[in-house]
Amino acid sequence: MKYFFLYPTIGILLSINTILAKIYLLYPKSIQFSIQNVLVLFDLVFWVFFFSNVFRNKNDMIKLVTTSLITLSIALFSYIHNPLNEANLHTISLFNICKTVYCLYFYFDLFRKVPSRKIKSEPSFWIVTGLFFYTSLSVPFYALNDYLQSKFPLNISENLFAISNIIIIIMHLFFLKSYICTVQLNKA
Repeated sequence: MKYFFLYPTIGILLSINTILAKIYLLYPKSIQFSIQNVLVLFDLVFWVFFFSNVFRNKNDMIKLVTTSLITLSIALFSYIHNPLNEANLHTISLFNICKTVYCLYFYFDLFRKVPSRKIKSEPSFWIVTGLFFYTSLSVPFYALNDYLQSKFPLNISENLFAISNIIIIIMHLFFLKSYICTVQLNKA
């Protein structure tokens, strides 16, 4: 939990990269997408480390590592066939499915041990809930982005995709709740 500040750093770097691409028309798309794809890989690695600290059961750790290796293998295959300097939203969608599976592992473990944990005051619960909210709801936007752009006018598809940004904001509100729980636990 003490290294959780790294996640917003990745998010800020992704946002700066996107804003630079929108503001500066001369900002090369190849650089933007290369940076985005590398940061998305860091994002998945961050969540693997986060969940490795949350899961204490050896079987859960094996599931986490197995899922991560399979996902990273598919991602590397995807990056080989789709250059790193192009938008690769399908891989982001795959990563979000993987993170959703991590969250489901967490919830399964949590609900097996409900009587022994106070989930309302546990920061990891709020972090995982925010992540689950984002990953499960954003998968359709990333996976269907090409379809939406081909079947709908550009302004409609961009507005539909903007919903994913609203979902990201809500995810960070859950992260703020986890921070508040951390502060309250430290005061107690």
